[in-house]
Amino acid sequence: MDKTLDIKYIGHFFKKYWYIVIATCIIGMLAMTVYTSYFITPVYQVSTDVLVNQKKKNK
Repeated sequence: MDKTLDIKYIGHFFKKYWYIVIATCIIGMLAMTVYTSYFITPVYQVSTDVLVNQKKKNK
Protein backbone atom coordinates (compact mmCIF):
# COMPACT_ATOMS: atom_id res chain seq x y z
CA MET A 1 0.00 0.00 0.00
CA ASP A 2 1.36 3.40 -0.97
CA LYS A 3 1.00 5.88 1.89
CA THR A 4 2.09 9.50 1.53
CA LEU A 5 2.04 12.52 3.81
CA ASP A 6 0.08 15.51 2.65
CA ILE A 7 0.93 19.10 3.63
CA LYS A 8 -2.66 19.53 4.84
CA TYR A 9 -2.25 16.53 7.14
CA ILE A 10 0.98 17.93 8.62
CA GLY A 11 -0.61 21.36 9.08
CA HIS A 12 -3.64 19.78 10.74
CA PHE A 13 -1.38 17.79 13.07
CA PHE A 14 0.52 20.91 14.18
CA LYS A 15 -2.71 22.84 14.59
CA LYS A 16 -4.27 20.09 16.69
CA TYR A 17 -1.21 19.23 18.82
CA TRP A 18 0.62 22.59 18.94
CA TYR A 19 1.06 22.41 22.72
CA ILE A 20 2.85 19.06 22.48
CA VAL A 21 5.20 20.40 19.80
CA ILE A 22 6.04 23.50 21.89
CA ALA A 23 6.47 21.45 25.09
CA THR A 24 8.78 19.00 23.31
CA CYS A 25 10.94 21.86 21.99
CA ILE A 26 11.19 23.48 25.44
CA ILE A 27 12.03 20.18 27.14
CA GLY A 28 14.67 19.48 24.49
CA MET A 29 16.25 22.91 24.97
CA LEU A 30 16.30 22.50 28.75
CA ALA A 31 17.83 19.02 28.46
CA MET A 32 20.59 20.27 26.15
CA THR A 33 21.26 23.24 28.45
CA VAL A 34 21.69 20.93 31.45
CA TYR A 35 23.83 18.53 29.42
CA THR A 36 26.17 21.22 28.10
CA SER A 37 26.40 22.97 31.47
CA TYR A 38 27.20 19.96 33.64
CA PHE A 39 28.56 17.13 31.49
CA ILE A 40 30.70 18.68 28.75
CA THR A 41 34.15 19.95 29.70
CA PRO A 42 35.01 23.22 27.99
CA VAL A 43 37.91 22.91 25.56
CA TYR A 44 39.43 26.31 24.89
CA GLN A 45 42.61 28.22 25.62
CA VAL A 46 43.27 31.93 25.75
CA SER A 47 46.57 33.77 25.57
CA THR A 48 47.39 37.48 25.47
CA ASP A 49 50.48 39.46 24.53
CA VAL A 50 50.79 42.97 25.91
CA LEU A 51 53.30 45.48 24.55
CA VAL A 52 54.29 48.18 27.02
CA ASN A 53 56.43 51.25 26.22
CA GLN A 54 57.26 50.28 22.68
CA LYS A 55 59.65 52.85 21.20
CA LYS A 56 59.72 53.86 17.56
CA LYS A 57 63.04 53.55 15.75
CA ASN A 58 64.07 56.67 13.81
CA LYS A 59 66.31 55.99 10.82
